[in-house]
Amino acid sequence: MRGTFTNVGFILLLRMRKRIFHRSETGLFSGHQCNLADQSDALLPFLNRKFSKDAFADQIREKSSQFTPEDRKRLQTALRKQYEGIDSNEAVQKNIDALSRERTWTVTTGHQLTLLCGPLFFVEKILDVIRMAEELAKAYPDETFVPVFWMASEDHDFEEIQTIRIFNQTFSADFASTGGPVGRFNTEHIAAIRDRILGLFREEQREEIDPLLASYQGTNLAQATRNFVEHLFGRFGLVIVDGDDAELKSSFACTMKQELDTSFVQKSVESTNKELEAIGVSPQVFVRDVNLFYIRDNNRVRIQKSSEGFTADGVNDWSKEEMEQLVGSSPESVSPNALMRPLYQETVLPNLCYVGGAGELNYWLQLKRVFEEAGVVYPLIKVRNSIMWIDSPTEKKLGKLGADLAEAFQDTEEWKKSFLAKNAGDQLDHSGLDALLERFRRELGEVLGDDPGTLNYRESEVRRFEKQLEGIKTKIVREAKARHDQSMKHIESVRDRLFPDGGLQERSVHLLSICADGGVARRINGIHRCIEPFQSDLIAIVETEEINGSN
Repeated sequence: MRGTFTNVGFILLLRMRKRIFHRSETGLFSGHQCNLADQSDALLPFLNRKFSKDAFADQIREKSSQFTPEDRKRLQTALRKQYEGIDSNEAVQKNIDALSRERTWTVTTGHQLTLLCGPLFFVEKILDVIRMAEELAKAYPDETFVPVFWMASEDHDFEEIQTIRIFNQTFSADFASTGGPVGRFNTEHIAAIRDRILGLFREEQREEIDPLLASYQGTNLAQATRNFVEHLFGRFGLVIVDGDDAELKSSFACTMKQELDTSFVQKSVESTNKELEAIGVSPQVFVRDVNLFYIRDNNRVRIQKSSEGFTADGVNDWSKEEMEQLVGSSPESVSPNALMRPLYQETVLPNLCYVGGAGELNYWLQLKRVFEEAGVVYPLIKVRNSIMWIDSPTEKKLGKLGADLAEAFQDTEEWKKSFLAKNAGDQLDHSGLDALLERFRRELGEVLGDDPGTLNYRESEVRRFEKQLEGIKTKIVREAKARHDQSMKHIESVRDRLFPDGGLQERSVHLLSICADGGVARRINGIHRCIEPFQSDLIAIVETEEINGSN
């Protein structure tokens, strides 16, 4: 395994170590996911340029020729309006002010408005762009870099956002009856969930938990998410953008008209899909003849072409002229789908790089021609770090097992077998039994000879004896496991902690699940320090016993 444990430092009496694993070493990621993270040569035709720190110089030159002072002014005006009434950090306001200057750039990630911003990779994506902005500021001191979180507030799939898991308890918000874009959902039902989660922590653990949960409120879900993310990351200068915005949509109106007139997204994506399939990559998102939705009240419905012009699943019908007028006068009533949202985002931001998960970036591979047709610079893309959090009890169990962390990547039963082979090898040596079977097979053959009439009898007797020996082997293994029962339980516990329900920890557990003592800020600080923004590997963060001191 590449890398060794290195001390990250002391963070508020908490010591952490990290270890970096290339994705291919873990067995947790598909070959395509590894290729996407590494940006293999086969994928380069679908990228603007390969991601690296040096590539930002060319990306800056290309984006600077396109993003105008008027674009910057419009963005800044929209953001100031979005932040009205928000007690935002001074670092955020400083970055919003900086966006009006021509040498200021963004690095961006985005996500759905999941309940209380879970699961854990929600946090990881944001810290990835924060760290990237910090590292780019060192590499390009004449430029300013602003980390951005784009809220997917116009999605309407409530089922994907309504449930989180904390300390193995499930919490769900009833968004089903709300409908429409998720960012406009009301938040009246959230208070009860906040109270239930607060009840998971003892009184002395609530100093950070109470204000964090209290921040998750607002006039709608987009506002609650902004307040929560601001509370966690405002000190890093993270700027939060809500795409459900009339001012920003006006910048995208011409592109939406182009899509309605020419279906350019479908033509571009279908051509690219054939090239992806030719190298064995399955397209992630289905493309339509119109990749826009219509928003009215609590409805977000797909716009389709009709004989008269356009229709929105019976909600409304328009002639071509009426639809063009709608986009021009009320652009906020038209919403891009998953394939057009990246184009919208890159139109309104002075963005250089988008950071996302491997599944998310898979559909960005479909979009380079779309960007070219729209005349928008395609950004650098980068697969985020994956984080595995090993708390102190889990680290202790690994120590008692005498196991290297890499062993935990094995399937539970495989790990048990390898542990027993290492620690009960003599007891599990079945070579004598195997030799006995071969001797029986040989001697039976010598006694019965080669008479074809006895062949079936001979083989059945060998199989019967072999089955008896397998039963003996199973009994030996069972007894060995019993003698190492505590170790077997440790293996199960470690696997359950690191791979709940057999999947990656980051995809199911919430940030608060790694903050059992209530220390949220130090976990955020720990992940922040460990993130490697110019790598896309899996980073294991090991939390050791609390100690006194600093470095």
